[in-house]
Amino acid sequence: MPHPNQPERVVRPITNDEELNQAIEEFYVLASAVERTDAEPDAYVLALRDAIDQYEVAAGHEPNPPTTVAGLLEVEMFKRRLRQRAMAELLQVPETRLSEIMRGKRSMNLDFARRLHQRLGIAADVVLALRDAA
Repeated sequence: MPHPNQPERVVRPITNDEELNQAIEEFYVLASAVERTDAEPDAYVLALRDAIDQYEVAAGHEPNPPTTVAGLLEVEMFKRRLRQRAMAELLQVPETRLSEIMRGKRSMNLDFARRLHQRLGIAADVVLALRDAA
């Protein structure tokens, strides 16, 4: 809810890349403030997030799906807001094993592929395609 002396902020649809860049900068500032205080984002922050997402989808700015196991793990860690140690715990593997897989020093074996599928809910065909591509 806006302060009584401040007008309510309205998010307009984003129509070009310049507006997108401005919206992203503003979103990062606002999201950082929310994160520091552990508060819930207000309606403006959520509307700004949605406007950015709508423009990016309409403009074809969506990233390609990961093509490596490391890329898949990075995306999952980002989506879940996990650090490498927490991801290793979630997968129930030693952190060193996860690190080696992410750096390409170790290939994904069938046990690790199974863990990605069962513990992270990643489709088996996606996991196996990445395993075959390695």
